[in-house]
Amino acid sequence: MTGNPYETPSSTSLGSSSRSVAPPFPFVTAGPVVGAAVGVSHVAAMAGVWAFHGYPDFFFRTPDWAWIGAIMMAIGGAIFGLLYAVILRLTMNTMSLSLRNRPHFYVAITASIVVTLITCELSLQRSILLNPLVVLAIIVACAFGAALATGKRMET
Repeated sequence: MTGNPYETPSSTSLGSSSRSVAPPFPFVTAGPVVGAAVGVSHVAAMAGVWAFHGYPDFFFRTPDWAWIGAIMMAIGGAIFGLLYAVILRLTMNTMSLSLRNRPHFYVAITASIVVTLITCELSLQRSILLNPLVVLAIIVACAFGAALATGKRMET
């Protein structure tokens, strides 16, 4: 009998043909979790502006609608987050980057709150509702840009 029967794959030497393995892409945290958090923070910022101005009949009609909107945006954000994570992974693999979860998450939430506060305030002042898809596109662009800007270069 040759060799040690108690050797494990981690105890054997891999030789010079091995290559560094990139960490697995965090689909759940980069996609659905960030999407749901962005959706909830978006509605929370809208509700904050709505409450600040004395609950006008504009964004929501009652506080219950704010809760319903938050639930709907969390579900929609989580669903859209799956597609977002796939596109982000393909882009980051092409650029040989690995995602840093915390900066990506924090910038996405901050962008959601700041962009929503500004656009809601402008909407209330002008009495014209800005297109919510444009607002969400700006938020997604900020999060995507932050993911690329803070990504770690992978060794190849």
